[in-house]
Amino acid sequence: MKRLLDFLRALFISPEFLFILISVALYKFNFQLFSKIGSRIQEENKIWEYLPFLPFLFTSAVIKISYTIRSPLEKNNKILYKWPLYTYLKNRVYVSIFICILCCLSGFYIWFFEDIKDLALVGVIFFDSIFISGITALTNLLASQKLKEILEIGINDD
Repeated sequence: MKRLLDFLRALFISPEFLFILISVALYKFNFQLFSKIGSRIQEENKIWEYLPFLPFLFTSAVIKISYTIRSPLEKNNKILYKWPLYTYLKNRVYVSIFICILCCLSGFYIWFFEDIKDLALVGVIFFDSIFISGITALTNLLASQKLKEILEIGINDD
């Protein structure tokens, strides 16, 4: 139960969730921005045909970075593995992979269902899937760099 609560906390208290809230508010109050994006996606323009696959690129980056978060040093990761909050760190990695997979499913949704009538909905799904997966990749990259820095300082001080 405690681990489930941590997963939910990591999911709902995150920059990705804040981005979703902002985009939903924009969707509710300003249809024109997302309608323009949605209409551009449904045009027969080659670049918009392949852009929905950006979340897949970010997802592969998140999966690769997750290995460096879970074992950041070439050797001597014992300090990290013995850390009492290591489980929370692993949970954050799993949540970030889950978020990116949801973004990939959104990209599939746009690609497979090209005839969606609500262009603003297509625009907000497209916008969210790309930017949320990008935010997730960026936060994981920053976390892996910071974690490696902390561990190298801690090991060198011993």
